[in-house]
Amino acid sequence: MMTDEWDGATTLMWGGEDRRFRLGIGELRRIEAVATVGIFNVLDRLVTRTATLDEVRAVLKHGLEGAGVDANTAEVEVRRYYDDAPKAPSLPVAAFVLMTALHPPEDATSEKPAGDGTQPNGSPSP
Repeated sequence: MMTDEWDGATTLMWGGEDRRFRLGIGELRRIEAVATVGIFNVLDRLVTRTATLDEVRAVLKHGLEGAGVDANTAEVEVRRYYDDAPKAPSLPVAAFVLMTALHPPEDATSEKPAGDGTQPNGSPSP
């Protein structure tokens, strides 16, 4: 069954309360700019606990902004609950936020790409 409402958002406990995070294409590109690597490399780093402090911070800040929090408020929240707090509790939050943005839930199906279904060489087979 297709989950039409899926937009890559998630709500997680962070900073003592439930917060909504969402990473759209703009936010993902801003994270890549901070990380200077591709977004899937950032996800790998988060999952393997090799991400930089700035990569974790970027996911949290841009995730809040993507969910509708204004940039100033997002900055204040990240300073309070990440910069001035123990870092380890934020790592799994950042990893889940990014994973949710990149991987739809199992009950969602990807849309068929536009085009006539043929491969670049004109063949219908991959």
